[in-house]
Parts: sequence; structure tokens; C-alpha cells
Amino acid sequence: MICLVTQAKSTVDRAVITRLCRTLSIGRSSYYRGRRGRTDPDLELRDQIHMLSPSWPSYGYRHMNRALQCMGYWVNHKHVLHLMREDNLLALKRRAFESTTDSNLERAVYANLVPELNVTGVNQLWVSDNSYIRLARDWVNLAVILDACSRRCITPTRACSMPPKPMSIPKGKPG
Repeated sequence: MICLVTQAKSTVDRAVITRLCRTLSIGRSSYYRGRRGRTDPDLELRDQIHMLSPSWPSYGYRHMNRALQCMGYWVNHKHVLHLMREDNLLALKRRAFESTTDSNLERAVYANLVPELNVTGVNQLWVSDNSYIRLARDWVNLAVILDACSRRCITPTRACSMPPKPMSIPKGKPG
């Protein structure tokens, strides 16, 4: 269609070009853009970015810039950012942090029983912690009891699920 308008330009004036563009439902700027004969100077670079993006959806503009440089394209990272923004190819966001703390406890929450105790030796105070560790497919429960003075681990315990009853505190001295 633009070719028809281009042929008309050689013989007629601007008003006819406007009428032809209106009839063909194209903007007059399309005619002038076509006349310049310019192509996108970044067309090859855009093609490379489009080829890399599906393979590496988490690549941001910095990683993409390094990948392009490895392929032999020496381009500024800001230009890569601009091209990726134009083509809506920015990196996918990582999934949100998954909280493992359950604040709605059914059991009683106990206050600190020894807030002012000055620990001077071993076996005066034991502290514990219970943590969940995310693995590839599920969670692992890690329960630890430490001596507050020596920071020595008394009983580490691992389980693939939460035990049905609370872990009992070992009797005697740490071995």
C-alpha cells in the first residue's frame, strides 16, 4: 500500500498523499518513514535478545549484556536495558519469600524465665531453637538444644515432618 502512495508522490502534491493515506487507512507518517528507507539499526541485536530470552527468563539486562558480549556484540548495558524495556523482556521476578513462622499457635507461649540470669558456667542454662529448612521438594525440621555458656550443641535432631509431641529435654550433663 505504501508503494502506491510512493508512486503517487512523484506526480501529485501533498493533499493527494493525505487523501490516499486516509483512503488506505494508514498514517501519513508511514509514508514518510517508508521514504527514508531506514531500518532498525538494532534489528540484529534485538533478534539475539529475543533468541536468548526464552532460554533464560530470569536474565536481567546485566546478564543479557554479558551474554551478548560473549557472543561478540559490544553494547552498553543501558542500551540493552532500553531494548529489553521496549520489547517487554525484563527479567521475571523471583517468587516471594515464603514465611515459615506460624504466629497463630494453639499451644501456650512461655515467657523468658531467666531474663536477668548471669550465666557463669556450663549446664546453667540451655536454649533451644526449631527451624524449618526448605529442600527441593519438601521441608526438613531441625531442632537444636545449646548450652548457653559453652555454645555446645547438646542434641541436634532432624525430621522430615513435625513430631507429634514436643521433644523431651535430655537428662544429665552434656557428653
